[in-house]
Amino acid sequence: MLAEAAELEGVDEVFPISARGGEGLEELVERLGKLVPEGEYLYPPEDHSDQSSETMLAELIREQILNRTRDEIPHSVEVNVKEIDRRDDGLVTVRAEIWAETESQKGILIGKGGAKVSEVGIAARRSLETELGAKVHLDLQVRVRGHWRRDEGLLDRLGIE
Repeated sequence: MLAEAAELEGVDEVFPISARGGEGLEELVERLGKLVPEGEYLYPPEDHSDQSSETMLAELIREQILNRTRDEIPHSVEVNVKEIDRRDDGLVTVRAEIWAETESQKGILIGKGGAKVSEVGIAARRSLETELGAKVHLDLQVRVRGHWRRDEGLLDRLGIE
């Protein structure tokens, strides 16, 4: 197979890579790095995304919601980070709203005795701490806004196109 791939027109090099263990990947990455021409940075080197901090943190929270409510909540849930506050002692407070479209979705998101939102909050806080490199206090509020996906004003405020 590899010999046949090497004989294909336009193929100069073949890099066998193990999908299971990743062996061979380092060689490919090294070779690709040598092929890429150097140029100016498009973004500052310390920035690892072109998204705002609020959007990045909202997506990390939303990821934890979707991981924990796969079958119960469709993708009609959105997160809006309202405030990020860094204290002098290093603690970062993140206040966020979770938007659902129906009261039943809100009930699922909160869970019995607040269990689900607590579970989401614990996991999301870990993700936020990794992203921010600091201890995080996460304040989550679950709200209902019927048909929010059709509200152009809200979508603009949430940064959704």
